[in-house]
Amino acid sequence: MGRPATLADLRRICEDLPETELGSTWGDVPSYVVPRGPKGRAFCMYRQPRKDAIDPATGEGYQDLIVIRTAERGFSSARPAIASSLVKPVHTTGAG
Repeated sequence: MGRPATLADLRRICEDLPETELGSTWGDVPSYVVPRGPKGRAFCMYRQPRKDAIDPATGEGYQDLIVIRTAERGFSSARPAIASSLVKPVHTTGAG
């Protein structure tokens, strides 16, 4: 791996995917969505800073948080492999 992906890299990847567009979810959160149902389905969302997302080296909150949504079924068994392949920090939820 050469370097961690930037938000610009993520934007380019999402915009290059077929049938993907920038929309909003969770109120007014910028999100990349694909057609599914009347509103589409978000798979990548920018997230507001959270009090539990702290850089341990500086003690400052991370400002560039994203949520990546995967298929619900079967993800809990793949979660450790996916999380270990990503640049840290990674936070997963209990939903799987």
